Amino acid sequence: MSSSPNILLVCAEASGDLHGGHLVEAARETVPDARWFGCGGDHLDAAGMELIHHVREMSVLGLADVIRAYPRLRRIFYDLVGAARERRPDLAVLIDSPDFNLRLAKPLRRLSIPILYYVSPQVWAWKRRRIPKVARLVDRLMCIFPFEPPLYDGTGLAVDYIGHPLADEVRVGRSREAALAAYGLDPAKPTIALLPGSRRHEVAHLLPVFVETARRLQRDLPDCQYLLSRAPTIARSLVADLLAQLPGPAALIEGRVHDGVAASDLVWVASGTASLEVALLRRPMVILYKAGWLTAAIARRVVKIPHLGMVNILGGREVVPELLQERATPEHLLAASLPLLTDPAVAARQTEEIDAVVRALDRGGASKRAAEIVAEMVMSPDSPPRAPEGDERR
Repeated sequence: MSSSPNILLVCAEASGDLHGGHLVEAARETVPDARWFGCGGDHLDAAGMELIHHVREMSVLGLADVIRAYPRLRRIFYDLVGAARERRPDLAVLIDSPDFNLRLAKPLRRLSIPILYYVSPQVWAWKRRRIPKVARLVDRLMCIFPFEPPLYDGTGLAVDYIGHPLADEVRVGRSREAALAAYGLDPAKPTIALLPGSRRHEVAHLLPVFVETARRLQRDLPDCQYLLSRAPTIARSLVADLLAQLPGPAALIEGRVHDGVAASDLVWVASGTASLEVALLRRPMVILYKAGWLTAAIARRVVKIPHLGMVNILGGREVVPELLQERATPEHLLAASLPLLTDPAVAARQTEEIDAVVRALDRGGASKRAAEIVAEMVMSPDSPPRAPEGDERR
């Protein structure tokens, strides 16, 4: 290993970019001279990583979108393999996105590059057959939920539970009054935050539902105002027209999203990492998700859990309303939202139940623990990567 280690980091989604950015920042204490390069987004760019590709190039959802994007994704894949072959990094950190990153792990193993995988694939929800595959391909795995490490018992894989990085990342810097005033909104009026997702197809499927629901809601609550969050992976042009169609005052959140969410009375959020961020902020919410028909049909056959929203998965029941596929309609969203906006007791009860579910995750320090593991791996010459095995080359 050189005195200044080279570290390849690859993420394919906005959430991975966020976790990766905090990891690189924390690693300034543990491997201060490290040179980071790979695929990331604005957070990793700001943390000083050299971007070979940006995560916005990887923004796909569902089988049909993957097929259309295949030439682009293939080019990115081989660009990253080529960079790894040329630079021979001392470590590869692969964050989530198993469909892409587990494939990338194979050529990296053939190059004898140690692999640290950050965020276990959701093998507890579907594709349990991935457990032995992960164990063969990866040298060390960092899990973010306490129930995940036992899933790998008996595989021989080194597994660490580090806590959830969102506990470090969810921060509120302004009061409700200050946050809403910054967006030109009235703190005395009911406020709904709209988080339609970080992928183009998520926004295309959900944002029109949000807008139509808002129009209908105006009949019952004419004073409602709205905050629409735009993820860095989403072009402003994709949301601008629909933002203008929202009834009543509305503003676009393009930074400090946690301040806006914390200032809201209700959040409409796409299922995924964002819903857990809302939960850590203890805000009432309704979770929605809507994919293409083919993706939905496949998911119904392979997903083995009754809920999709993480707060409901952790709670083992529907802690918050969850509207999926054909139920992700303005009618259902309006019905789920009105009690939370008009009855303080209903909103308070949901908030208490959310708090009970996420309290165990909210311990902080995940990024620091991840950075310590990175340092262990790049500074330990006695721990070479395991040799590739059998069908990893297929």
